[in-house]
Amino acid sequence: MEGVEDMEWYRHIPAFNVVSEHRTTMLVAWVPPNIAPLVEQLPDIKVKKVLIRLLRRFLGNQNIPEPYKIIRTYWHTNPYMRGAYSYIKVGGSTGDIQELSRPEPHTDNPVLQLCGEATHDSCFTTVHGAMLTGTRAAKHIINSYKKTPVIGP
Repeated sequence: MEGVEDMEWYRHIPAFNVVSEHRTTMLVAWVPPNIAPLVEQLPDIKVKKVLIRLLRRFLGNQNIPEPYKIIRTYWHTNPYMRGAYSYIKVGGSTGDIQELSRPEPHTDNPVLQLCGEATHDSCFTTVHGAMLTGTRAAKHIINSYKKTPVIGP
């Protein structure tokens, strides 16, 4: 059986996306869930070399510079994720997601506030959905403390 480093895992990459919302431009390579566990075992230098070789070959330009840094997620092996993400079940709707995102109890002083990509009605299944809902929950909690009367001397 061939080793992980010998597999042609790069053939399964469906897309590269350019992200230029920050000071530098990032290129994101998407790895499908069935290949991610294998790629997570590879050293960064191997992934970097394979991806730059793929880009140069695909674009027909050997002068594409190597990236100065590679950042990877370990979605599959992360013990808190294990490769999971949410989805709307058959017969479900974004209303279900909105209900999940409502604080409990539905008052100005909630005890429970859920966040994460599963609670964003248009960015579910995404990291930025998780980040946006974390910010939303934090703001809600901060606002609830501002409204809570201070008890004490």
